[in-house]
Amino acid sequence: MLTTTLDRFSRPLGALWTRTLTQWTQDLPPHLAGLGQDYLAYAQVDSLLPRPVLTLVGAAHEHTELPDDLVDRLGTVALVPQVVRDLFAIHDDIVDGDTEKFGHPTLPEAFRRRIGTAGNGAALFWADLLLSLARDLLDDANPKHRAPLWDVVVECVRRTQHGQLQELLWQRDLESITTDAIVRMYQDKAGDYCYGLPWRIGHTATGADPTQREAVARILETIGAASQIVDDLATGCPDLMEAGKDDPAEIRHLRRTLLLVELHQRLPADHRLRPVIEGDLATDEQVEEIRLAFTTTGAVQAAARTAADLVEQTLRDLARAKVGAAAHAYISDLAQQRVLHGLRPVLA
Repeated sequence: MLTTTLDRFSRPLGALWTRTLTQWTQDLPPHLAGLGQDYLAYAQVDSLLPRPVLTLVGAAHEHTELPDDLVDRLGTVALVPQVVRDLFAIHDDIVDGDTEKFGHPTLPEAFRRRIGTAGNGAALFWADLLLSLARDLLDDANPKHRAPLWDVVVECVRRTQHGQLQELLWQRDLESITTDAIVRMYQDKAGDYCYGLPWRIGHTATGADPTQREAVARILETIGAASQIVDDLATGCPDLMEAGKDDPAEIRHLRRTLLLVELHQRLPADHRLRPVIEGDLATDEQVEEIRLAFTTTGAVQAAARTAADLVEQTLRDLARAKVGAAAHAYISDLAQQRVLHGLRPVLA
């Protein structure tokens, strides 16, 4: 269901995305034309557009099958979660100092190449400018639904930035961080804007019952949290995961991931890695020691089990949710493909 739905809708959504952004960049003041072209190139890298596709599924939440005309029905409203995603991704790239992702320059890097050392500042202001684009995209919505839709966007911004700030505030703290706290942070920081927001936008655009909307949105946020744990494992243990990411930056900067918290809980008080992972930065040699300790202490298996338990509970909740067959199949397949399939090498 996941693959076939992406195959059906990614292309028409991509065409709408390109047309919309091209028009928006053309309407910018002349002095921003070059930056607009950089953003247009950056925004088109994600060809599958899974967030707008999930927005369509949210709009068809009561259907047995997804109608072919969903893109036409929803119009540019379906693109709102993608713009919000770009806003957060640009902020992350500035904070993390990332210059390349998926073989392409990040927007701060593209702006740096164009205007020099002011690139980061320009990217920050550009990300904030995208809020106005998100609001403009709601013009295709039924007028009586525009205010509730904007409320959904603003609430997502609030929760995501609360989660981001929580992660930063934990940077000098490991002792008090619990597994449940990490999961809640993941639900706020990533689960909402990647999974909950698209569903809420699609569902809200139909004017349907918000209570029903929220029950499924919480399921999707939990899938998003579990997905974040899979990403932790892919970075922390690339040799164990089918989609491993041999990128040591997150470990070098000792991000307070579930994997790092699980390791800290398992190391003896006098272990030489404890002061390292309680600090701010690890050397390349220490990064490799930490990766090895993830496996030898059982931290990997513990984190993977948490992710699997979260998804298995959400699938039980989904079975009781008032949702159509098409949405049920899509969300179930999303959980299987994005989380459980990725965990097989660790939990086998």
